[in-house]
Amino acid sequence: MTVEEYNVAQLWSVAEVSKNETGGGEGIEVLVNEPFNDDNYKPSPPLYIGGKLYDQGQYTHKRFHLSNKVPLFVRLLAPRGSLEVDERAWNAYPYCRTIIENPKYMSDKFFLKIESIYVQDNVNEENIHQLPPDVLPQREVVYIDIANDDLHSPSDYDPCCDPTKFQSVKTGRGPLVGREWWKNTDMPIMCAYKLVTCEFMWWGLQGRVETMLQNQEKRIFQNFHRQLFCWMDKWYGLSMKDIREIEEKAKHELDKNTDMPIMCAYKLVTCEFMWWGLQGRVETMLQNQEKRIFQNFHRQLFCWMDKWYGLSMKDIREIEEKAKHELDKQRETGEVRGTVAGE
Repeated sequence: MTVEEYNVAQLWSVAEVSKNETGGGEGIEVLVNEPFNDDNYKPSPPLYIGGKLYDQGQYTHKRFHLSNKVPLFVRLLAPRGSLEVDERAWNAYPYCRTIIENPKYMSDKFFLKIESIYVQDNVNEENIHQLPPDVLPQREVVYIDIANDDLHSPSDYDPCCDPTKFQSVKTGRGPLVGREWWKNTDMPIMCAYKLVTCEFMWWGLQGRVETMLQNQEKRIFQNFHRQLFCWMDKWYGLSMKDIREIEEKAKHELDKNTDMPIMCAYKLVTCEFMWWGLQGRVETMLQNQEKRIFQNFHRQLFCWMDKWYGLSMKDIREIEEKAKHELDKQRETGEVRGTVAGE
């Protein structure tokens, strides 16, 4: 695609991913989405690359709520504020700077900076970010081929977002087939050059966490751009005016989703089955069965909301009494049907 097309494609895809990642009080909260200049939301230091100063563009401030993205034991142990991440971005396309921080917990001990420049070429630039000679040896160059590179995890694969199989109806572009497909095609080719700088200043964890974050960024870039390419027929032909309207609509939807009240049911299950030779297996089976019951029951409970919402405890007691009489009647007539405990 062209660099101009990518500008629309990226913004549309970010809005789409944000909607997909948000719900139930978790996900992405858009705090600011406004133009920046020398008077408003001015970046520090200024956006300067390739001898050019980028002093106007779009500023966004987002908050990522990550509680549902980590294992339960991490949520229970994590201090308050540690699972909220702020992202501030100055998009002066085709150059963009993104800063990710955790101000509520790690403060200045953590930051992740992503500097992006988008160019119409076939991966020909060696030092497009103009790193000084003393920094270059610390840089690791990672090439990402959205069609052929192995995915981070099998669960990342989406058959609807496979560039080796997708062909755009609107443009005829795709599929991306063969090694180094970009060298043997008439399609317009561009490259997103991203410089990722990470600091996690926590003794004993710094090296491992920084490596993990770098690997995770590669995974995000790869998966996102596979989606972006395969969503071509959804964003192709849109104007920047269309994009701003879509972003505003997405913000309202995100705000609505993140306002839902959240609660947790903490259940302690204690089980004893004292039968020699069977104890361990049966107790494990019962624990697993309880988890299954809890999960299925609460899925039903949530989806039955329109049936119980607005009822009073008096209404509930009357419903319970009526249900008891119906069950007693069924037992007397031998007409009890179904199974117990929500199974």
